[in-house]
Formats: sequence, C-alpha cells, structure tokens
Amino acid sequence: MKKQLKILLTCFIVTLGIDGAITYIFSDAIDTFLTGPKYYRAVDYHHDLIPSLDTQRAWAGGAYRHITNAQGLRSGPCADTGQPPAPAATPRRTVFIMGDSFTESVGVDFAKTFAGRLACKYAPRGIRILNLGVTSFSPIIYHRKLRAFVGETGTVPDDVVLMLDISDIYDDAETYEELDGKVVLKQDRDRVSTALNFFYRHFTTVKFLGFLKDKVLQVTGIRDPLAEFFVPRYLDDPVAVRHFYGFIKARWTMDPAVFRAYGERGLKIAEANMNKLAALCRELGCRLTVAVYPWPDQIFEGDENSRQVTFWKAWAERAGAGFVNLFPPFFGGDPVETIERYHIPTDSHWNEAGHDVIFNALDKALANGVLAPVN
Repeated sequence: MKKQLKILLTCFIVTLGIDGAITYIFSDAIDTFLTGPKYYRAVDYHHDLIPSLDTQRAWAGGAYRHITNAQGLRSGPCADTGQPPAPAATPRRTVFIMGDSFTESVGVDFAKTFAGRLACKYAPRGIRILNLGVTSFSPIIYHRKLRAFVGETGTVPDDVVLMLDISDIYDDAETYEELDGKVVLKQDRDRVSTALNFFYRHFTTVKFLGFLKDKVLQVTGIRDPLAEFFVPRYLDDPVAVRHFYGFIKARWTMDPAVFRAYGERGLKIAEANMNKLAALCRELGCRLTVAVYPWPDQIFEGDENSRQVTFWKAWAERAGAGFVNLFPPFFGGDPVETIERYHIPTDSHWNEAGHDVIFNALDKALANGVLAPVN
C-alpha cells in the first residue's frame, strides 16, 4: 500500500512538474486559446487597459468591438463617419471623462457609448474628449490615474468629468488599499485571490478547469460561486438575478445594516481620495465635474433621492466642483421595465438605449460649461 502511494505521489509530482513547465513556456498561447485576449495590464495604481487592441470581446452572452488606442484609452470609429474622432492636432479644449466599467462602457461598441458619442460630436467643434474610464476603478485610483496619464502623455485637461459609480464606495472600503505607494487588493481578500491566481497562472490543468467551469455556467445559467465570493449577492430571488440587482456593492445607499457594515467607512475613504483628485485638478488648472447615476438596485427600490446624490452634491459644493445628477431620467416609470429597457440583460451596465439616456443628459447638463462653444 505504501509502495502504491509512493508511486501515485511520484506520478502526481512529475505530472505537476510537466504541467508547470508547459504552462511556463506556452502560458500566453494557452491563455489566448482558452479565454481569448487579455484586456488589462498591471500598473502601480493596480490595473489599466492594454493599449493598441482591436478585438471582439465577449460580454454578458454577447460580444462587442473593443478598441484601445496607443495610450490605452477606449476608442473606435464614430457612428456618422466611420472614422475615429478628429485628431488632436487643433483642440481648443480637452476633456477627460473618468469612471469605472460604466464609463469604459463594457458590452457596447464605442460609437454607441455616451463617451464615444460625445467625443465624435464635439471633436469638429474643437473639443477633444478622451475616455479614461476603466473597469473597477474607484476614488483610490482616479487621482493616481490622472497624474500618471498627464505625466506619461503630457496632455493636461481643461476639464475632468468623473462618473462616480455606486460601487466605488464598496471598492474603496473593501477591495483596495495602498501598500508601499501602490494600490493593491486588501490583504484579507488577497490571500484567497493570490492562492487562486497562483494555481491559475502556473498550471494549465487549472486553466482548463476554469475554462470548463465558465462554459458550464454559461450554458446552464447557474451563478458563479467564485464571482459571488468577490461580489456577494444581497437578495436571492429569480427577479433580482434576472435584472442584476441585489448586490452588496449597491445596497449601501438604502440598507442601514449595509451602510453600517462598509458604507459609512467607504464614504470617508472615498471622500479623502476625492479630495486628492480635487487638489490635483487645482494643481493642473482643470475644472472638475462629478456625475452620479443609479444601479438597477436604486431604480428598483425607488431610491431617487439617494445617499449617492446628496452626499456627493454636498461634497462638490465644498470642493468647488460641478455636479450632475443623472438619477432622474431612470425614474418615474415601472422599475422593472426601466431596468430592462436601459440595461444589458442579466447585467448592471447600460445597453445602447441606456447610453443614449446618459449622452443626452450629459450633453444638456454640460452645454453651458464643459461643452460650451469655444472661441
């Protein structure tokens, strides 16, 4: 029996070694074959988009064209001309739009996103609009991203429009922290993610099992238990699952227990980081405007006069920043119909109709300031 165990253990170690060697040599090719191209790279402020990509990216059961320019910004052709926004040779005003995945605009082609439509509309008028939005950015990252981008490109904005997401409060409280001058995952979460990432990075068998798991979940519609570890669900009913609401990340504006658990603390951390962003804008000589918008949770619960609105409106007044409330266009009708009309199915992000709402609201709200005609 001991001899058999030794043989099995030896076979296991040898197999593991071969697996590890194959993964080490062919890692990039294996990743591309199993999961498609990578979209994000590691940086000191945690992550950013990989520059110079042009690919079809799968999202929420569909796919969209994912294009980044040489600076790693989401880009693409304009809907009316089929060409990228006018070149940056003669802009008379430069506007940065910053935010997380809602601003990166996952799931939707550039030409149909609010940032893309603004860029294409205003380029001929001498206003260059650049989309600095990246999935899972939050206030701890925004000011670092702005400083890094200005330093790397030499492009100083006249205006920064920050699309401040509901989930930013959770991410500043529970996801990220600063360590040795870099933004890292919080250590209590990082132990789990580090272990998972180690096995995923170093062993093809684990990569394949992960690929198989994703395909099974995609076909069966079962929720991913690993994903729910990192973004725990608060409500567990078919309607909530179908319309992508009921997540802890969004509930702090409405639920006193969730607010006590991380919301109050997250607002303090986010406020401190937003103060750094405001100070950096003053240093650079740019105007800062903050815009807020609801998740499906707020729409479903009728949370129009949300903490997200009142807190950041008051902060903007203190900081001397502009403020745009994008909540009203999503309220007044049946909440479930509204969620279905403006969001990607089984996802929190806007579909083309949702981006149309945001584009029109921002276009109107910023018409006399950020987007005012330039001489």
